[in-house]
Amino acid sequence: MAVIDTIEVPTEIANWRPIMVIVNPKSGSGAGKQLLRNFRAHLHPAQVCDVLKSNMAASLRWIDDHPEVEVRILIAGGDGTICSALDQIDTLSRRIPVAVLPLGTGNDLSRWLKWGKKCGGDIDVIKLMEDIQEAEVTFVDRWTIDAESQKKVSRDEGT
Repeated sequence: MAVIDTIEVPTEIANWRPIMVIVNPKSGSGAGKQLLRNFRAHLHPAQVCDVLKSNMAASLRWIDDHPEVEVRILIAGGDGTICSALDQIDTLSRRIPVAVLPLGTGNDLSRWLKWGKKCGGDIDVIKLMEDIQEAEVTFVDRWTIDAESQKKVSRDEGT
C-alpha cells in the first residue's frame, strides 16, 4: 500500500476533492475487476482500495490524518462490500460523502435508496468521477427506516 506523507491541494482547480474508491473485484461477474483496473489507470494507488488485497481501515486512515481535505468515497461492490465499507467509514472522526456503484446480485441497499439495480464494468470512470465531484450530498441514516418508507419500497418492488 502507498503511504501518503503530504497532500498538495491544486490551487487552479476550484472545489477540488479527491475521490477514494473501494472496489470488490469479485463483484459483478468480472465487472469489479475491470473497474479496479480502470480506476487504477486514473488515480493514485492510495486512492484505490481492493477489498481483497488491502486493509480498508489503513487505506481510510489518511482521511482522518488530513482533515483539511474534503474527500469523497465511491464503493463498488455488492451489499456485503457496501456494508463492510460503511462500517469502516463510520469509524472515521468525520462524516464523508459516499457514492455507491452496485455490482452485486441483490443490491438491496442500492435498490432501496433508488440508486439503481446493477452496473457493469464498462462504465466511463472519468464521467463517473466528475459526477461524484458535482453531486449534491444527501444525508441518509442507514440504520433507521420508518414503517411508511418500508411499505412504499415493498409496494414498488411488488412484494
